[in-house]
Amino acid sequence: MMSKRSLDLAREVLQAIHRTATPENVRDQLLRTLAGVGVEHVLLATLRICDAVPCDRRPTVFAGTYPDEWARRYYARDYILHDPVVRGVGERGSGFAWSDPGLCAPDDRAARRVLDEAGEFGLREGFTLPLLTLEGDTAGVSFVGEKLDLSPAVRGMLTLVGTYALGQVLLLAKGETGPLAEPLSPRERESLQWAADGKSDQEIADAMGISAHGAIRHLRAVRRKLGTTSRAHAVALGLRLGIIS
Repeated sequence: MMSKRSLDLAREVLQAIHRTATPENVRDQLLRTLAGVGVEHVLLATLRICDAVPCDRRPTVFAGTYPDEWARRYYARDYILHDPVVRGVGERGSGFAWSDPGLCAPDDRAARRVLDEAGEFGLREGFTLPLLTLEGDTAGVSFVGEKLDLSPAVRGMLTLVGTYALGQVLLLAKGETGPLAEPLSPRERESLQWAADGKSDQEIADAMGISAHGAIRHLRAVRRKLGTTSRAHAVALGLRLGIIS
């Protein structure tokens, strides 16, 4: 669960992103508002994963600030085939730090080399969020810096912010920024508020006096109406729209 400070920062970032007109504006607002937790670089991209490795050698980057020299070396040496962060995007279901145990096996020298050389370009510590787009494409959002705050509260905040930021750059890339077409019902709004408080499906059901299946149905309707792909994305959008607090 996020602290009040992290939740306030998440609201600030979501509001800043909402006012953007281009993916580059989203990138710049992320860097401006998240500098206090050590974010110096961001990357928002989609890529096709086949058997835990990229099908294509280059992801589709919607917004990013990784150094050009590092990008040239990365693709020239096919580092994408050995990058443990890319592998994590394909294999993991939630956000992870680049220093998390198990991301890079001790005997995987190729993967270790990618992380070590990235550090030489200022990409030393990172938190990456694996996501799926509405079209089912694999996507990843990375927050990177020399010394990144990786506390649980900040990880939760980055999960909310990253989920919303990716949705925003995808909408901007398509030229779609329309308002909510179908409003949430009071019960759907209530279920989303409980989800924002970090409650599980069963806990939401208990709080609302309904079955777990009913809670899941309400949250599924929320995601459909908001056009979001995950609970975190729905919570982020709900906060930005003022549907929940």
